[in-house]
Amino acid sequence: MKNFFRKINDGLQPLRENKVAQEIIFWASCIVTLAFIIVTWITKTKLFLIGSGVGFLGIIFYFLLNPQMFKETAAEISSDKKRREGISVGLRIIIAIAIVVALMIILNGKLPKIDLTSANIYSISKESKELVKSLNEPLTIIYFTTSQNLESPQGQIVKRILELYKKNSKNIKFEIIDLNKRPELATQYGINEDGSVYLSYKDRIKILSSMDFWEVKEAADQMSQGKQLFIAEKLISSAIRYLMASQGVKIYFILGHKEKYTNDYQDDGISTAAEYLGKIDREVININLLEKGSIPDDASLLVIAAPKEDYSPSELEIVKKYIDNGGKFLLLTDFECYNVNVIEMILKKFDIIQQQGVVADDSHYYQGLGNFYPVIELSYHKITQKIQEYNKPVLVSTAAPLIINPQTPKSTDFNIISLGTTYDTAWNEITKDNDFKKEPQYDENKETKGVKHLGFVVEDAVKKNQNGDNIPYGLILCDSDLLSNKILKLGNSTGNILLLDSSVNFMVDDT
Repeated sequence: MKNFFRKINDGLQPLRENKVAQEIIFWASCIVTLAFIIVTWITKTKLFLIGSGVGFLGIIFYFLLNPQMFKETAAEISSDKKRREGISVGLRIIIAIAIVVALMIILNGKLPKIDLTSANIYSISKESKELVKSLNEPLTIIYFTTSQNLESPQGQIVKRILELYKKNSKNIKFEIIDLNKRPELATQYGINEDGSVYLSYKDRIKILSSMDFWEVKEAADQMSQGKQLFIAEKLISSAIRYLMASQGVKIYFILGHKEKYTNDYQDDGISTAAEYLGKIDREVININLLEKGSIPDDASLLVIAAPKEDYSPSELEIVKKYIDNGGKFLLLTDFECYNVNVIEMILKKFDIIQQQGVVADDSHYYQGLGNFYPVIELSYHKITQKIQEYNKPVLVSTAAPLIINPQTPKSTDFNIISLGTTYDTAWNEITKDNDFKKEPQYDENKETKGVKHLGFVVEDAVKKNQNGDNIPYGLILCDSDLLSNKILKLGNSTGNILLLDSSVNFMVDDT
């Protein structure tokens, strides 16, 4: 063993005698150590500490080559020479590194982080910090993600931002739940997407989709490409403000005309939709217009869910007054709702026609389900964006044939935007008497082929929201089965639950 160390010592002897090489080793090691400490400090990535360790080993190696330096330095301190020239270079570097290391240990990583990204995506604004400091009760934030998504650049950024929110408020509880390990919690908390952020404050809830964290900024001209902006902080702070607000979102469902009921747990009922709305902090309230006499002022959205019977004149007037005054509504119709007066009134107001019969298509339909399940081509809209990005089908069955009145000129008061259509091989089947087990046969003398619409968004043509977009105040869908228990219980295999989520959020939040 002694011979081994003697050989090492002899091998290092030429290096000990080469002062230039020693200086290069020392200064290079100092630079590497400090550089990687700074990079670790900025990026908060512990992997870079390996580089600091390599540099620090270089410094140790330098002193192993020069053990006599400590004796010389001690002698210099008490000498007249040192009093004239100051502490030696070696000792000054040692002291500097010791101070840096000591500061990092004492502060335990609480040094201010410098965000060098162009969009400051690794930091949060002063306004966001002040917002969370004003929390007077616990705010729970849960990041639902898979390990794969968490390791992605976006996953790391979202995690970092949420950690900064927690750091700036003692009232924030933050945790990460792995969807692969705890899938049952996704159902419990109403989570449908990898990377969703769940926020809960007092008795209110808000769920943010990972898709919402990116905003597409339109190009200045058609020849240029649009730009994606990362707006996670903006959305998170907006959600916190919403949760702290005193008034919640109340959705009123009209009853009394054989509508779809929120407490109907049969396949055709919409109890699953009502329960889902409750999970995303939308208060569902049933209302009888004859008993109430008016629509409450705190209504965020009025739902007319496929009534099969006519409204009374007084009820029609209540609904008309509400819509004329800009009240927001969601109308679900069905083939069985043909000629129901409240549906006719609303469709006529917005130049939409419901044809008699039910949508059928013998060319473009879902195999195994039948001709009354036509394939829908979605239009691009905020409501359909998530569905398209996830490439999910939207199932409609025995839908009402909706078309835009071709005889009516474009209104200057409102805009009508289609959410999607069937293929032009679809028609309004009126000869089956509700017998949907047999294949339909197109009758050119009674029925009309052509595209039928999934639904329409009604926007104010004049009023804008804070983002400069037209304010929506109506949504019309062709089929109540879109939101039925039978369809929604299929879960993420269809895009219907996303349609419900996006539709309601768009109507009540886009103001």
